Amino acid sequence: LGQLESPDILRALRDSHPEVRRRAVMLAESRLDSAEIETAVLGLVQDPQLAVRCQVALSLGAPNDPLVASNLIRLAAKDGDDPWMRIAILSSLNTGADALLKLILEPENAQSALPSPAFIKQLAYLVGANSTEYSVLSTLNQLAQPGLSIDSLLPLVSGLGEGLSRKK
Repeated sequence: LGQLESPDILRALRDSHPEVRRRAVMLAESRLDSAEIETAVLGLVQDPQLAVRCQVALSLGAPNDPLVASNLIRLAAKDGDDPWMRIAILSSLNTGADALLKLILEPENAQSALPSPAFIKQLAYLVGANSTEYSVLSTLNQLAQPGLSIDSLLPLVSGLGEGLSRKK
């Protein structure tokens, strides 16, 4: 495995077979600091196969990079109803749940395709359960912005409340 070169991984990321692409995403994880590899992996956000998109979500990691965060949002908007995809995206966040939720709630993003209510509720739950008082207050401040639909607010407030109730 140590003998793989970046061109080999790039070729596998473009392979016609979805299982080869999925495995290539796994192999690319340690090389995501390469712009060429990262671009190829992020291109698979639009892959026709859910298993490939799910592996992309698992491999991306915390959304410190705005490009990664925006692609996680795209995956959540497209596949957020799928419980396995929700798990993949949420598990890749580590401590970045509040950052991703903040990005989703920004006015320019709130007007586009939002992730499913189930995804928003689980993300808000993580914010409530794992975040600092500051990040919870910051999230609550964002809820006051105009333009958020009741369909977005209900799962968000519900998830945040459930997460806070479980926080020790």
